[in-house]
Amino acid sequence: MCQGKRRLISVVQSIADRGGRKGWGIPLPQVVGGIVFAVAYEIEGSLMVPITIHVLGNLAIFMRSMMS
Repeated sequence: MCQGKRRLISVVQSIADRGGRKGWGIPLPQVVGGIVFAVAYEIEGSLMVPITIHVLGNLAIFMRSMMS
């Protein structure tokens, strides 16, 4: 991996990490989720697709917690 990519990854990780401890930074899961939902909506043109993805994600989290 080139030095520029390593530096970028380091900066993004440090910003995301600080957000968890000090209350500021990039909320990475929400940003990624928003991008996934937006792309799903743009591809299909229907709100049912992002809603279905959201429901299935919540169901997966719930089922995983039940297995532990």
